[in-house]
Amino acid sequence: MSGYRKGTSIPRTRLTSSAKDCRTRTAEVLPFTETIPVRAWTLFQALCFWMTQSRRFAYQCISPIIERMRNNRLFFAEWKRTVLVVHGRDRAAFLHNFCTQDIKQMAVDQCREAFVLDLRGKVLGHMFVVTESDAIQINSVADQATPLLEHWQRYVIREDVRFVDQSMQFAHVFLFGHADGLPTSWLDRLTRTRNEVCRWKDSEGHALWSIFDDFAGPGWLIQFPVGRFQAMTEELQANGAIPATEEQLAAHRIAARCPWYGIDATIDNLPQELRRDDRAISFTKGCYLGQETVARLDALGHVNRLLVRVKLGTKAHPWTRAPLIGENGREIGRLTSVAWSEELEAFIGLAIVRRSVVMAESPVTCYGEQIVIEDAAFPPIN
Repeated sequence: MSGYRKGTSIPRTRLTSSAKDCRTRTAEVLPFTETIPVRAWTLFQALCFWMTQSRRFAYQCISPIIERMRNNRLFFAEWKRTVLVVHGRDRAAFLHNFCTQDIKQMAVDQCREAFVLDLRGKVLGHMFVVTESDAIQINSVADQATPLLEHWQRYVIREDVRFVDQSMQFAHVFLFGHADGLPTSWLDRLTRTRNEVCRWKDSEGHALWSIFDDFAGPGWLIQFPVGRFQAMTEELQANGAIPATEEQLAAHRIAARCPWYGIDATIDNLPQELRRDDRAISFTKGCYLGQETVARLDALGHVNRLLVRVKLGTKAHPWTRAPLIGENGREIGRLTSVAWSEELEAFIGLAIVRRSVVMAESPVTCYGEQIVIEDAAFPPIN
């Protein structure tokens, strides 16, 4: 009579993933009185199988809920901006000659990204150009009014162009994340088309607009009179938007590899180093200040430095302008922006590094720890 005997192992053929199959096959081989240890093993196996399936079922049921809790979030952040309004019949022609964007081809209520260059082709400013029926608005990061006005006004000779600094008259909120949960009245105000301006008036008749673009990663920049700031933020919170911290806004911007002028981009940079060619540079518009350098770099095929995303570790360090070290022990670049990513549970950043290191995928360290130069986008704040 064959069966389980002390000191012998259970045959592998009796270990099945299904408790029912195991019981059937065991009963065919062993009498009931001699199969108690096997039946105990079978019960244990069935219990493990049930637990595995239960965990899988629970994960399949709960995971989408967790993902919705993480992803269905809408953030807003106060954002101080520079607002310059350009008037005069020569406004489009003048700006066309002093930035990298094709201003003459822009229709009313369009928005496009552009660089302002000096005579050497270095980046003097990074801006968004918003066209209106009787004016053009220049929208940039804070504290850019003086350097931009000083640069442009030295070239105004006989042109009919007038610049007005309205930075103190407008407030801005940057809205990013999932806006689908907003009421219809709000969704109608948020265009999903890049380069398009959506204008409306509030209940008190104030003029507002929103633009969807990469101001600090994908999101909506909303402009309104400065006196409406509290009412605007209260309305957004009442509709489910969450005030974002500076860290969350920075992480969203870094994940989208959006440079911030004065931090990631300065007068020391060439426009192609910032990798915004398809959005901010027209290679067909003709001559403009700094165009010779841009055209020469385009003909050569590449610049020697690039703005890249980097994934750092989990340890906090004084990241500001921290040097990045290549495999030969030499500095190959520096960090410009760093923020903690909730999604990756690590620090992420932007850095200007040598192009040769990026192309060769050579190892890079910062504070003695290896970092990852990542060309694909990190998960943005959702």
